[in-house]
Amino acid sequence: VQLSQERREPGSGSCQAHGGLPEVPRAPSSMLYADKRALENNLQVSLIKIREKELDFYTRNCISIGTQSALLSGFAYAGIIQVDIPESASDLMQASYLCVTVTAMAVELIALFNATMCSMLGPGLALRGPDGSMHSAVDGMLVEYRVCFLFFLLGARARLPTPVAMVQHADTEWHSARSSIGCVFRAQV
Repeated sequence: VQLSQERREPGSGSCQAHGGLPEVPRAPSSMLYADKRALENNLQVSLIKIREKELDFYTRNCISIGTQSALLSGFAYAGIIQVDIPESASDLMQASYLCVTVTAMAVELIALFNATMCSMLGPGLALRGPDGSMHSAVDGMLVEYRVCFLFFLLGARARLPTPVAMVQHADTEWHSARSSIGCVFRAQV
């Protein structure tokens, strides 16, 4: 029995002696773990690059909404300060004009404030927050972007009845008809 054990080829394990498969040389487990970690890191870097593009998209859109909201709130402010409401207008018409214009200005200022805060604080959280803050920053900006856009649309739509109220004060029928047609086409667009 000892002779047969000595004549075995070197490298043949006990598995061959029992009729099993030969042993396959294995890479060290630390090398597999390092490859796994490198693959995970590459995946995380790719995911962060995608989320960074989303963050940039929402930031630019919030800046655009803020700019347009500032412009529209300025128009509403000018409508309050510079428009002379005729004395012949009823108190209800005067009050409705002022309420609609002030509401449009207030809603646009809310959109401006939200857009400014979102475009400033979102990227700050993504850059300086704890691990995983990029994902929470982008998800939060998505929600706040939708809220900003909703306020922007509400302010733009709240401004539409203002010309209609002013048409009611027009002196001539032609001017009144022309302004009404313009308001209808403007509301359709």
